[in-house]
Amino acid sequence: MKAVYLEETKRIKIKDIQKPVPKAGEVLIKVDACGICGSDVHYWQHGRIGDFIVKEPMILGHEAAGTVVEIGSGVDNVKVGDIVALEPGITCMKCNNCRNGLYNLCSDVEFFATPPVDGVMKEYVTHPAELVYLAPSGISAEVASLAEPLSVAVHALRLANFQSGQKVLVYGAGIIGICVMLAAFESGASEVVVADIQEARLDRAKKLGASEVINSKNSKPNSQYYDVVFECTGAETCAISAIKATRSGGNIVLIGMGPDEMDQIPLLDAICREIKIHGSFRYRNTYPVALNIIAKNQELFSQLITHHFTIDEVEEAFEVALKDPSACKVMVNL
Repeated sequence: MKAVYLEETKRIKIKDIQKPVPKAGEVLIKVDACGICGSDVHYWQHGRIGDFIVKEPMILGHEAAGTVVEIGSGVDNVKVGDIVALEPGITCMKCNNCRNGLYNLCSDVEFFATPPVDGVMKEYVTHPAELVYLAPSGISAEVASLAEPLSVAVHALRLANFQSGQKVLVYGAGIIGICVMLAAFESGASEVVVADIQEARLDRAKKLGASEVINSKNSKPNSQYYDVVFECTGAETCAISAIKATRSGGNIVLIGMGPDEMDQIPLLDAICREIKIHGSFRYRNTYPVALNIIAKNQELFSQLITHHFTIDEVEEAFEVALKDPSACKVMVNL
């Protein structure tokens, strides 16, 4: 079977590898679609993200969905022929974080396409049945794979203790920012404003329902106005602006990953106005909720998939994901 390997920085190669066989409790899935994430692009361009360094060839991709083709003994939650989405992190379920329900913070997690763990941009994969989720009827594998980025948004809203009627500001109109916007509306937001510096992204956010869009190059959001601000860029300037834009007693959720140190963050302002700042890392217990949101808004989520490529066109797919400002989610069909 074919698999997409990052051989070394800026070099992708398709290799033939052996098709896996499911063990007890596992599911064999024909991967039909795998989205290209910003982390995939970053590993391709730089060979590392923080302390996660690609030291040997690694299969890319973690946003996957496909068709069940075989089940191991003891599996009863899915059957052959089902379209399923794959939650990409296999955790130990033994450490304190896992035992306290914080399994996304497990230090021993094996997460697709996070060195040294291979990803799922390959024709077949085996996966624990408990991390395989049945797609709602009528949902394609491509659209079902969006449960992964949407899960990031669902988790972030939970951390903010989001309430219906609240006003929201989202920094960043990439796939995560758009998913946050859609999840916030689904949760009853009265207003969702999206800020970015790329007009193509802002146009898409407006088309998909943003209450207002702001080009941060020449405009600023209302000061001390928003109940919740979601920072999806990792840029220090956006983190600074987030504090200024949040109402006293409000919440900020930091999703985007930026530099280790940000020296100009006005923490005194956050302290004096009792602004609650939450770090948000991946997700936990979100896939069923994410798939239900997608099922209710299938047409909207289908619009997030802007480009489609075959596995043999994967290098072009990565170039588009890197360079094309009109790209939201680039999908590789396997």
